[in-house]
Amino acid sequence: PLAPAESRELMIREGLVPGSYHQHPAFLKHNRRLVREIEDLESRSRRRDLLVDEQALYSFYDERIPPDIYTASRLASWLKKEPQAEKSLYMSREVLLARDPGAALGGQFPDLLEWRGLRLRLSYAFEPGGAADGVSVTVPVALLNRVPRYRFDWLVPGLLREKCIALVKGLPKQLRKHLVPVPDYVDAALAERPKGDEDLLTWLAARLAKSSGIKLSAADWTGVELEDFYRMNVRVVDAEGRLLEQGRNLASLIERFRDDTRAVVSARDEDSPAREGLTRWDFDELPREWRFRQAGADIIAFPALADCGDSVAIQLCDYPAQAQREHRLGVLRLLRLGAANPVKTLRKQLLRGNTHTLALAAADLSREPLVDDLINAAFAQTCKLEAGLPYTRAGFEEIRKLAAGVFATASELEQNLANTVTPLGSVRQQLAGLPNRDSE
Repeated sequence: PLAPAESRELMIREGLVPGSYHQHPAFLKHNRRLVREIEDLESRSRRRDLLVDEQALYSFYDERIPPDIYTASRLASWLKKEPQAEKSLYMSREVLLARDPGAALGGQFPDLLEWRGLRLRLSYAFEPGGAADGVSVTVPVALLNRVPRYRFDWLVPGLLREKCIALVKGLPKQLRKHLVPVPDYVDAALAERPKGDEDLLTWLAARLAKSSGIKLSAADWTGVELEDFYRMNVRVVDAEGRLLEQGRNLASLIERFRDDTRAVVSARDEDSPAREGLTRWDFDELPREWRFRQAGADIIAFPALADCGDSVAIQLCDYPAQAQREHRLGVLRLLRLGAANPVKTLRKQLLRGNTHTLALAAADLSREPLVDDLINAAFAQTCKLEAGLPYTRAGFEEIRKLAAGVFATASELEQNLANTVTPLGSVRQQLAGLPNRDSE
């Protein structure tokens, strides 16, 4: 009241414009959200000319708020008495934009990076020299081993062209002079993008070499250094989304968290099928997929029985093919654990006798690993694993009944192996008797 004009200016300039209110009115929440969206667009496009300046924001409020409103309480009372007046305080995107960024700009800087079922969150910062400058991708540690190895080098559409131009300008002069004007050659190269996970440098070199006629390879960029924002910043987070580490070298991060990744994916909780120390099939069904959510990302794991020697474990694999391989070995181990006496007998009888011993020695082969493979092969053929692996208790019991014929199959496989080992030993002896040309 002592200085109403000055108080009103302070209320607008220091309160409304920066949003410094303990409890934001509805219009201010709306306006600040629009401001943040435009500031984010500036960070994505690495420019600071999209949002109007503070004076424009001040003028907007100054034109619409009555002269006698100079405190937050008076503003609240006015808004309560004049609900229609509040509508005039809602800003539009057009009011806040100093210039039109173009309708396509948003699509050039997406919020998500999608790759074969993975949906990874992207964030942007315009902080030259800062750790997170440029584009950051947030990867839950459980997914780190599944991300594409080269896709991150392609950044986002809004930065790829500029990165490629910077790469070409970094080439040695004798190569660069054949690629002028650089933007035209880059645009021609980017007219068709690869669909797979391809190395950017190898792909770009091939495209530029084809269009220019010069010899160019990825090795020509050795020693070329780009600014950090031209490399994706990878944020590795834990299950709660807390940052574990960030960096721009994906390979080193994968190696750094290799054990952590396995531990997180296979971690047991009340829902996870992961188990250890199994010596028999004591569960109803092994799911083909197990889905869970971590740090805002949907994760799909592929359960499989894994061979642990004297037991099996239900492990969660990263890929279906990996799960298939592990599950086959796990099923074989479980079959062998359920047939301990037959396996013990086979270990004693297979590839015994002087004939087998001499043949293995001539072929430079060890008996123990061959016997182990023979037993696995005998169970696999007898139980018809090639026709399909069991994923239910009933399915496993069905193939386990077939294991009674394992001795006949093992005997046949032993003879087939012997028929191969004997001539192999003979050939090795003949080769050993040939002159050594290297000594001549």
